[in-house]
Order: sequence, then structure tokens, then C-alpha cells
Amino acid sequence: MNIKLVSQHIGLRLIVVALLGFSALPASASTVYWGGVSFASWDDRQALFPNVAKFLCRGGGDCIDSNLDSWALDGVLKAEFSGFNLSTDLISPDQIEAVIMTPMITGESLSVVKDITNGKVNYIHVYRIYASLVFFEVGSGRLISAKPVVVQYTDTLPTIASEDVVSEGFAHLANPTYDGVNLFDELFKRAANTSPFSFSEKYARVASINIVPEALAELDPNLDVSAWKTQIARQLEAYIVDATNGPLVPSIPGDHLTGEFAATFASGSKVIKLPAEVAFEFSVDISKFKEIVKVDRKQKTNCHAVKLTFRLNGPFDTILEAPLTRTKRSCGVIAADKQLDRTYYFTQSLFSLLKESSTSLSAKPDKAFLKRAAPKSKGLNKQFVKAWKSALDSSW
Repeated sequence: MNIKLVSQHIGLRLIVVALLGFSALPASASTVYWGGVSFASWDDRQALFPNVAKFLCRGGGDCIDSNLDSWALDGVLKAEFSGFNLSTDLISPDQIEAVIMTPMITGESLSVVKDITNGKVNYIHVYRIYASLVFFEVGSGRLISAKPVVVQYTDTLPTIASEDVVSEGFAHLANPTYDGVNLFDELFKRAANTSPFSFSEKYARVASINIVPEALAELDPNLDVSAWKTQIARQLEAYIVDATNGPLVPSIPGDHLTGEFAATFASGSKVIKLPAEVAFEFSVDISKFKEIVKVDRKQKTNCHAVKLTFRLNGPFDTILEAPLTRTKRSCGVIAADKQLDRTYYFTQSLFSLLKESSTSLSAKPDKAFLKRAAPKSKGLNKQFVKAWKSALDSSW
């Protein structure tokens, strides 16, 4: 299996770095070179990222001024980086010490939730784009770091969105002319204080999301379980890096995960190497989903409880094994006749639990959260500290 990391620049297949050329410039010790937008798998882009891939410029026309690369460049030129100087100058792909920065699209998703309130039907559309801001050394091909981001846009419509409306929904997340959260702004914020010139001695990754049959039976039988697990993994990865700034290996579409990116420049091939061994692996085992409904006249309390085990395996043993639940905080009071999409709300409850779990990966875990989520477990505070220290703390 192979990962092809690709940027397209006005119709040319310059893989990984759209702005790389042939005029060799001396690489400054504090300079990072702009690489343009890349995809985690070029050959499968239409299948993996059909909506985002539409925003590639395919040469000529208005797209020269309005496409993924131009939107990203607009954002990066406005961004501020304290740890390095950004250059958009052309460099040779054979430059030994050059560090390249590329926003890499790793996934997209659209969830449509049917909402019925007071007999009125609406459809909640939730758009997400998954990406990582990847730094790598072009000479050695070594991955330096990756900063994952998940951005979301929600729109409520009386009918299911047409293809054109779906396209506009994803454009809301990438095109800077729209108000609200922007993919590239969020990516570049993650690098505001990054110093991408030293390689980590340790890396971690989100290895697996598992669910038992009894819990799976509570979800929509038409759910694409593989895509759903991938979504959970990417969300968890973003939560962990947001909370810890730890060195995680980027999440790639499952069938494409290997030890390297195969990249091709205009003048030849280049291999971008992921760490040979990822010593620390996070996993989540989901053991229970439970919907609880209590009706009180014209209103009802609706809960979407979740139970899971959050785990970190090290090279020799299991460092963290935390049985966690989210119960009362998964509850809300709604109209008695309102119907909720169980899969959507179970997933949101799961996200909330994973976000709080990630925040507790620190020198000072949230004791109130651990007491609430795992009241019968002893010593979890120390396990979370050890997990952070072992896999994510970059200060030693």
C-alpha cells in the first residue's frame, strides 16, 4: 500500500509541492518553504475527497484565481509564525536541508440528520474537512511534524441538499470569501508557535477504533461503519494534538497507511518517510451506547450515554487503560414530540467524551472529569500523566 501526496498547480501534476521549481536557493536555518495544497492520495482523490477535489484548478479560466491553492496562499500570506520565516520562493527538490510546509487534505464527510419538531421536518447538514499541516525535510524525506485539524460547517434545510448546495457547503469551509471557520486559517494557527527544525525522538498515532456488536446495533443499520470509525479516529487525533501539541503521525485513509509517502516532483521522485516505528498507539474500544428517555407531559429528557475504554499502548506495555462513561452530561430536555437521530447524538456524545479525555493528557489531568467519567477507577490520574509524559511531552 502506498500514499501518494499530491498538489496540482494549474493542471500540472507536481506532486506534494505546487510551488517547487528548479532555481536552487540557499536554505536558511530559519526558513520554511511553502508547498501548496496536497492530498493524501492523488490517484483516489475523486473517491476519497469528491467534494474537496472539485476545488482543484484544472487549468485556465476563473479557477486560476479561485481554487484550493489560491485560497491556501491567501491564508498563509496573512498568517504569523513566530518559530520560522515563510518563503514562497522556488527551490530545487534536491535541496538537502529545506523544510517544506504543506496543508494536506486527509478526508471529508457529510452527515445529514432528519429533525422533526412540532411536526415540521428539517434536515441538518454537517460538513467536515479533515486535514494536517505537514512539515517535512525535502532532502532526507523525513516527516518532522503534522498538525491535524477538523473544521465543520452546519446548515439546516427543508430538503436534502442538491449537489450544487453540497459543493457550496464544503466551499464554506475552504474559501476565505465565506464568513465563519476556515480550513486554512485553522491549519496555520496550529503552526503559529511551531519550530519545525528538530525531529522528535518519539511519535504516537491513533491506531484503532473498535466497537462491540451490541453497541453497533444501537446505530443506524445503514451506517458506513468503516467511514464512521475513520471519522472518530481523525477527530480524536485533532483533539489530542490541540490539547497537547504532541508529535502524532498524520491520519491517512485506512487502505493507504504505510511507512512512507511516495511523492513525485517535476524532475523526479521523492519519498517522504514516516517514522519507521510508531512506538505509542492510542485506541478506543466502544462497549455501550444507551438511549434513555423520560417523558414529563409536553417535554422529555433524552440521554445518549456512551461507555468506552481509552487506551495507550507503548513499546513494552499498556500505559493507559481508562474505562470511561458519559451519562448525565449526554442528556437534554426537548419537546415530547421531537424525534432525534440516535446515531448522530451518540456520535456527538462520543466526541465530547474523547475531547475531555484528550484534555486530561497532561501533567495535571482534569480530576473532576476523571471522577465523573470513571468514579470507580483508581489511579487513572497517574495513568494519564504517564501517558502524556511517555508519548506526547516534547520537553525532554
